[in-house]
Amino acid sequence: MKVYWFYYKQILLMNLGLSFILSIIPLEMDMEAMLPVAPMFSVDSTLEGLRKLPFIFATIGFLIAIIVDRFFYKQTNFLYYNLGFSKGEVVSVAFLMNIIVSLFLLPLRWI
Repeated sequence: MKVYWFYYKQILLMNLGLSFILSIIPLEMDMEAMLPVAPMFSVDSTLEGLRKLPFIFATIGFLIAIIVDRFFYKQTNFLYYNLGFSKGEVVSVAFLMNIIVSLFLLPLRWI
């Protein structure tokens, strides 16, 4: 269990940071001109972004954190292999842990 917790701690901060940034930036497209509209921050858009945080944290943020982890921490793969764990097993258990943590963030939907 320590190995799973070590891996989850390794990607948790990346996931939280990326998810928070992705959730509060209001990206909208101007469909007539097909040009991106500059983000306009307001209290309403920030609260709407926080409502999306649990879902982004559980899905997109986790996937991006896994990709960043594979890019920067390739050497730790040998740690898991030497301890008898496959990388897929560690990632799948971390995903389940991430779902449990995102359930605690779910009350943000009702802000």
